[in-house]
Amino acid sequence: MNKNIRKLNELIKSEIDRDKNLNNDTGITLELLNKNHFEQFINLYKRAYEKGDWFGNSHLNPENTIFNPEWLKSTSLNPNYNWIVFKDREKVIGATSLIYNNGTLLIDETQLDSLKGRRKGIMNTYFRRFIPLLQKNSIPLSTEFVLTPESFSLRKVLIGELNMVPIGLFPNSLYSPTQKFRKSEITSIWASHIPDKHFEIIPEVIPLYNIIAKAGGLPTKKEGKSPSPVQPTADYDSLKTHTNDFTSQKDWYNKDYRPVEFNPLENSVTFARFPSKGTESLDFLYSEPGRAESNPEKLQTNVRLLNYIKTLIKDK
Repeated sequence: MNKNIRKLNELIKSEIDRDKNLNNDTGITLELLNKNHFEQFINLYKRAYEKGDWFGNSHLNPENTIFNPEWLKSTSLNPNYNWIVFKDREKVIGATSLIYNNGTLLIDETQLDSLKGRRKGIMNTYFRRFIPLLQKNSIPLSTEFVLTPESFSLRKVLIGELNMVPIGLFPNSLYSPTQKFRKSEITSIWASHIPDKHFEIIPEVIPLYNIIAKAGGLPTKKEGKSPSPVQPTADYDSLKTHTNDFTSQKDWYNKDYRPVEFNPLENSVTFARFPSKGTESLDFLYSEPGRAESNPEKLQTNVRLLNYIKTLIKDK
């Protein structure tokens, strides 16, 4: 086993062993996922899926993955996965995962019971306890936020308080296969040191790069020609190409894909097309920096990303 993964797993396990209570106020406890949780865990995620959650984006066939006890058993034994469940007495009311991938820890797959898990500050309390622990140990982090007004509290904690850096905005990228609607998302990262590499990017990526560079403490680049707006297409899709692949970036740009994410940890740019209909307004992001209790400038980066995305989409 990779020594970094071993260190991470020991860190998470020792923190839960130190105190299984989420905090002293909620009565909610923490455990690493095991076979005793599988039935309740699957029911939790099935209920969320039926109401329109986003499993279709990462689990194209959830019956074979997240709803499958054998898959859960294999992932619970996989050292790259750390599933954490939240329990109220003996009832599983929520879960989240920490997935180790190429040196970065992805915060993903979070789900809370709509009746017993909501409005208790579970995830905010969890983040305030675990993220500083991971940051203290210099473990790079990444996560995605479903963009709704209700998810502001998560952005406020992870970006406004815990200094994650927004790196991309994806309009209508999340699809619910049960309810047939889409939502947007923002991606963010944290690292104790974001490397100042010589990023090879086409000129049309520089405006996006500079938004992330300012937020992440990297030197900005001189901007030239801004990317031209494109007509939205029938369906949303996105493709990723590494920033040092200059020719590939130009090829995607010439096919009317536009840069929507720059990740300095992966040294990659994500290019996307935009949906032609049903794009929801994300203007609620404009009010969020004023509601931040700390670091409103970090949340202002979300606003800058939204303004940038708007320049890419040609009016009909």
